[in-house]
Amino acid sequence: MTDPITLALFQNRLDYIARQMGWVMIRTSRSPIFNQSHDFSCFVADENGNLVSQADGIPIHTGGGGFAIRALLEVFGGDMSNGDVFVLNDPYVAGGNHLPDWVIARPVFVGSRLVAFTCNRAHQ
Repeated sequence: MTDPITLALFQNRLDYIARQMGWVMIRTSRSPIFNQSHDFSCFVADENGNLVSQADGIPIHTGGGGFAIRALLEVFGGDMSNGDVFVLNDPYVAGGNHLPDWVIARPVFVGSRLVAFTCNRAHQ
């Protein structure tokens, strides 16, 4: 069992990572869909595809994020390496959104062990 202080520290760090991903999207995007209307969401999922943190964004984007990661795990399973980036937009398996919503997911490894995914879901 984790003590409440350690849990709060980890949750705040994960939330900061997700917010930082969003700030980078806003600052670097040339599309007004992203840098003005903020039609995207950033989130962190664990190694099983469960959402553990999310930044401010479109709730339906993050709500379907776990489905996208689990679909990715079903197809690729253990065949992922450090540095891989996956792009998904299948509305039937990647979270139920429509075709122009894209998920970009990057697996995070500690050594050779998959521990999380950093993800962005955005409207094309």
